[in-house]
Amino acid sequence: MPSIYDIEKEIKYLVEPRDDGKELKTVAAATLGLTRRQISSAKFRKDGLTLDGKRAYATDKVHAGQMLIIRMRESGTIYRPRPHAGDVDIVYEDEDLYVIDKCAPLPTQSSERQTGDTLEARLLPRLEGRAF
Repeated sequence: MPSIYDIEKEIKYLVEPRDDGKELKTVAAATLGLTRRQISSAKFRKDGLTLDGKRAYATDKVHAGQMLIIRMRESGTIYRPRPHAGDVDIVYEDEDLYVIDKCAPLPTQSSERQTGDTLEARLLPRLEGRAF
């Protein structure tokens, strides 16, 4: 069952010497791990890209010591699987790790297209309330 999300995101980064002289979009992607879509989303906002509080552009060069702020809006859907009854062959278990012998035809992860029986759906009742 999908859930819709819509969030405002702000990333602050004090430009380090290793990024001195690089284009803002290069720093955003390589150093901050943003996708082209995220960078594009930010650059079309009036306050989306700023360097030291002033509007900046994706092709501007950044310099060590500058404060880069990137603001963007992200929205989409998250699929949340429903629990499914079925056996799970747990080979090893501790508080941090499960080692599972999964049968070949069983899909691992649920999605909007894969809504039935999956390993993830089988584990949900066992891991209720715990992040995984």
